[in-house]
This record gives sequence, C-alpha cells and structure tokens, in this order.
Amino acid sequence: MMNRDTSRIDDRPITTDESLFDTAIMKSKINTQLLNAIKSTAIDCSLYNPLNKEENLVCYGFGKVETNAFSSYPTLDQDLGEVEETNAKKARILLKETKPIEGVIYAINPKTLELYDLDSYRESLAGTGELLLVGKAVKIGRGQFRIDKV
Repeated sequence: MMNRDTSRIDDRPITTDESLFDTAIMKSKINTQLLNAIKSTAIDCSLYNPLNKEENLVCYGFGKVETNAFSSYPTLDQDLGEVEETNAKKARILLKETKPIEGVIYAINPKTLELYDLDSYRESLAGTGELLLVGKAVKIGRGQFRIDKV
C-alpha cells in the first residue's frame, strides 16, 4: 500500500479493493441522480408518481395541453414568445374539496365541474407536483353526482 492510495471520500489510506468499492459507491450515487432526473421529466411521471410515494419525485410537465395546441414551435424565438404569452395569461385556479363521490374526496373546479386528484392539487399548491385531472362530475340527481373519467 502506497501513501498516495487514499480514499476519495474521506482521505484515509485504503487498499485496492476499498478503492474499487469507493468508485462503485460514487458511480451508484451518480446513476441514482440521473435516474431521478429522467423519472422527473418523463411524460408519465404525474401518472405513476402517486403510486410510489417513497421516491418523493417532483414531476415536470406541460400542464393541460389541448388537442390542437402545439407543445413547441419550430424556431426558438417563436417558442419563447408563446411561453411568455402563456405565462402572462396563466391564472391560479382555486378548487374546492367535494363531498365523497363514490367514496372518494376530490378537488373540483366549481365552474367547469372538472375533478382533480386531491393529493395532486395539494402538491401543486405547494409547488411540488402537477395537477392531475381525474374526470368531470355529472349531476344525476339532487345533490348526487357520478364521474365521467378521462
């Protein structure tokens, strides 16, 4: 063992096996960070994130995209112009909690009757998640609703 054979983690003298182990640990940490970045930016992140609470991912996304809307434009100038225009028009939607519908409490937009997952609404208010549309409430009787799922 040479004097310059020291750990990259805590500068103590180490053997060749320990050096390989330190390298493996650092590689594992980098791989975990890359995997989390990929999961956070995946299109289906907000769909699968509620099923896996221990990972604590923050999902990034487009928000609500209409079927005829473009997600990006051919030139950067056009794309940046659209983003600024969209941000200027963006308004914070305040939702209310529903009474249990089919045994589940949702967040509802009273004007459109759109139902959102209550946990995703709370996370979006905190800035740690994206609002997840569940469906639309359809009135079937006096004070009774059913859900048309999306």
